Amino acid sequence: MIDVKKLSGEEKLRLVMARNSWSNYSLDGKIYSFAVSDATCGLRTKESLEDDGSPTLPSIAYPSSQMLANSWDVKLAEEYGRAIANDCIEKGIDIVLGPGVNIKRLPICGRNFEYYSEDPILAGYIAKGFVTGLQKEHIGACVKHYCANNIEYGRLFNSSEVDERTLREIYLRVFQIAMEAKPWTVMCSYNLLNGTLMSENGKMFDLLRDEFGFDGLVMSDWSAVRRSSRSINGGLDIEMPHNTPRETEMREDYAAGLVDEKMLDRAAGRVIALAEKCGEESKKRKLTMTTEEREEFVVKAARESIVLLKNKNNTLPLTNEKVMITGAPERSFYEGGGSAKVEPSKPLLRLGAALRELGIDTSYRESVREVLGGQACMNGSAVSCREELQVRDAAIIEVGNSSTTETECRDRQTIKLCFEEISVIKYLAEKCPDKKIIVVIYAGSAVDMSDWIDDVDAVVWAGYCGQGGNRAVAEIITGKANPCGKLSETFPLHLEDVKAMHSHIDPETVVYEEELDVGYRYFETHNVDVLFPFGYGLSYSNYEYSSLSVSQNENTLTATFDISNTSDVDGKETAQLYVSFDTPDRGRPSIELKGFTKVFVPAHKKVKATITVDKKYLNYFSLEQNKFVDIEKLTVKIGRNCHDIVLEKEV
Repeated sequence: MIDVKKLSGEEKLRLVMARNSWSNYSLDGKIYSFAVSDATCGLRTKESLEDDGSPTLPSIAYPSSQMLANSWDVKLAEEYGRAIANDCIEKGIDIVLGPGVNIKRLPICGRNFEYYSEDPILAGYIAKGFVTGLQKEHIGACVKHYCANNIEYGRLFNSSEVDERTLREIYLRVFQIAMEAKPWTVMCSYNLLNGTLMSENGKMFDLLRDEFGFDGLVMSDWSAVRRSSRSINGGLDIEMPHNTPRETEMREDYAAGLVDEKMLDRAAGRVIALAEKCGEESKKRKLTMTTEEREEFVVKAARESIVLLKNKNNTLPLTNEKVMITGAPERSFYEGGGSAKVEPSKPLLRLGAALRELGIDTSYRESVREVLGGQACMNGSAVSCREELQVRDAAIIEVGNSSTTETECRDRQTIKLCFEEISVIKYLAEKCPDKKIIVVIYAGSAVDMSDWIDDVDAVVWAGYCGQGGNRAVAEIITGKANPCGKLSETFPLHLEDVKAMHSHIDPETVVYEEELDVGYRYFETHNVDVLFPFGYGLSYSNYEYSSLSVSQNENTLTATFDISNTSDVDGKETAQLYVSFDTPDRGRPSIELKGFTKVFVPAHKKVKATITVDKKYLNYFSLEQNKFVDIEKLTVKIGRNCHDIVLEKEV
């Protein structure tokens, strides 16, 4: 390894500032030049790493991170990482800029589709699985965005004002768990945290290394640095991307003695170490999944993640019904925008085509496209749809949010569907009461369905299911597959029901006034009704829980219980372990997720399920003592979701 002490100041300065947007300075060929790429929902690689304006290469588009978390399956997350790694090997990428593990504090955040959950335990373990799978294939991960970047509004300038307890228990815990997988890199976020810019936040970088055991490189988010010398002095290792004016400024600061030589050496040394690691790992890489296997994985991942939200009177599965389909997602591939947007390697597999492959007679009618006088144009497509339904048994209405609605750099203004989509749903439900009305939603985060959900028979959450994901949607609609996804975030009845929506926000400050009351913690503790609770999802099977026992040793707590499938349909059930405990501190949630497991249960069979919890995640941050404290007594609660607790035991 090159001795950083023997390098000139000029060489060290160039090492800690990227060569371009996607790679490092190679010391004129003395070290490996690694390549990085966005890959939150599939690899987003430029045709030329030297030219940001070059076209984005087509790549396999996978289900979004939100969908992966809906699977509640750590092994699936590992396989997801493995598939992405194979894409990287084909395109010469060394490090994936992901996973994104930011907590879903607000349903409106434009990047929620890129993130896993409102809960740090679920998000942390899914992230850990992804990183593990990726790095087993000798491709590095970059866990992002560190930290407290939970909204796009003002992300470059605002300060997230978070109390220490909330920061430690919610927003840092997810990173703590992800660090167990030993990611090669971490990316700092744009925002300030309690008044300190994250790219200069030495306290937080030290915590990452000293408490969470991270031993890799910290890079900046793209253009998150304001003054390079302050960032290096604060503990950042490399600034991304290359910035010529800032490089000049950095040289001036160095000449003026404003750069801490020890911190510069440390940062340059970590860049060299990462480059050499990438070089060595690149020699070990080989494809372990064919393109066809990765494309099939897209379908598998979607199948495990799609959530059946409503199924009145067993409307689904469909068998030999004639079905009319309407809605824009039938014609367009729905995915999130920004740096996660992927150019799919194959054309959209339409839901209608996927259903026809499974023997369903389908026809398509255009959706309402205009609004006249505040009312949907009923002289157009809605009437056409209704007339078509006279000779059909059911209607599938495809709705959702495209990449212009859910995207980086801005947040949603509402979580409702657009007026036209709501109008079509309500109109068809009213005019065709004898038909089955099924809504399939393609979106990346929570949707308010309160205007119309009582009018329809079934709702399927397809999410951003990736290219080919409609095959999995069709399998679930027809019963070829049994739905087993569960929500990784709460769906509120209305946006204003979310406590964090009432916290102070302006262009310079975001105050986390809700403290620990994030997501389901607030709704369950304060008995606020929701549309669908965290962890919710229906199945074509029926499950019963029994015989809970709890054991423990010095490091772990283990819950064991039985799950019986009392139906005629094989299925998978995700059991969730929550805890409740009392402390002297104010404002503790009444229930908190600590573990989960997904198990296959054959029809009319009973299986033994086990959930093991690491005790270090059972502690809490004491306001009185200003440190983490162990819990002496708690109640273990096993639930189908956070609101449907079926077994409990005091420990």
